[in-house]
Amino acid sequence: GGVYVVGMADSPTGIQGFAAKADAAVQNLAYFTYLDAAMPQGVAVDPAGSAYVAEIPFAVPAVIGPPMGSFILFGSNAIYKIGPAGGIAASNSGGGTSIALTANGLIVTGGSYPPTGAFQVACGPRADLGGLSITLLDVATLQPKTSAFLAQRSFLSASAPLADGTLFVATEGG
Repeated sequence: GGVYVVGMADSPTGIQGFAAKADAAVQNLAYFTYLDAAMPQGVAVDPAGSAYVAEIPFAVPAVIGPPMGSFILFGSNAIYKIGPAGGIAASNSGGGTSIALTANGLIVTGGSYPPTGAFQVACGPRADLGGLSITLLDVATLQPKTSAFLAQRSFLSASAPLADGTLFVATEGG
């Protein structure tokens, strides 16, 4: 067992995302692995002790104060597989805001995977809708098995996927 933590920290090259593992008593650090300049959002761990980290770019406003406009992005969407000893075993460029390990693979929400499932486009003729990407990844390759896009007028949030694959999504009605 152990305690897995993801976040951002100072590194020799600037602020970077990291994945860390401490022992169950949180007395000793097993590993601390820098990722890239993006912001880790979630972690899932398999029975063998590999950790899967979902991250999105770290955004800083280009202009401080009004008028708000564009953002400067650091890092990129990515998923990392961190081996039990702390080395990066695999990665891909889809990213996400949450991740969970299920019997069928890794479920990732909020990534940038192209939709392949039944839900692929915005609702009706409107092109101004946001939404939520939900993707099932192969655990070994971190490549998408299938992906869907749930279009909504205003996507508010999604729960972390549960181990059985259940996902709760909050949207704005009206």
